[in-house]
Amino acid sequence: MKCITEDEYTALVAAKHERDQLRGAVYSLRIELGDLRQELAAEASPRWQDRLIARVTRRPPDFVIGGAERPYLRRWWLTPWRRFTERAKHDSRRWIRVLGKVSELLPNAYLHQFLRSDDDRALHDHPWANVSILLRGSYIEHTISAGGIHHRNELSTGDWRIRLTGRLAHRVELLTIAGHVRTQPENREPLPCWTLFITGPRYRDWGFHCPDEGWIHWKRFTAVGDPGAIGKGCGA
Repeated sequence: MKCITEDEYTALVAAKHERDQLRGAVYSLRIELGDLRQELAAEASPRWQDRLIARVTRRPPDFVIGGAERPYLRRWWLTPWRRFTERAKHDSRRWIRVLGKVSELLPNAYLHQFLRSDDDRALHDHPWANVSILLRGSYIEHTISAGGIHHRNELSTGDWRIRLTGRLAHRVELLTIAGHVRTQPENREPLPCWTLFITGPRYRDWGFHCPDEGWIHWKRFTAVGDPGAIGKGCGA
């Protein structure tokens, strides 16, 4: 057995240490490259929210609220039976009216594009229990709890709200360019946002919760023929 000198032993230990360090560096580099590959793949693949919006908006919206020149909301129906609810309003044939009634008893799903904030004169409720999922953008939700306490919550992409009853009132306020672009502090143009809106069966009328007058049916509050346009409001 050949003996080695102390200097040779020290050199071997140093070489082993450098080899271990090199192996550790290579292993760490592989992990970093793997993470980078996953990040690049995620960026290259559209999120499910973006794919949904792109797919549905290949066709025009099924319903526009607020007028064509300055719409408040664009709505796409995602459940095929929803169109019978609208047809029953204008078609007197019995089978259409029956299908319209049946469609109101089924759950529905909508894609919403908010282009303006809700009317700020009052909060509104809904005719069904519902779930709202924010697909793109942000907005501020205003609610009032027992005792008249005002709550203001900012929601962003991926946030969701579930309302087990249509009686829960709220108001959606869009963010503005002024709040996001420093060079345009006076620009109050709203930033649109997209939501997936899922509803249960229709079981009640909906309306607005006015501070002094109380609950007012939407037909009295909004403009005739357009629930998204300015109407009589709380003074109806």
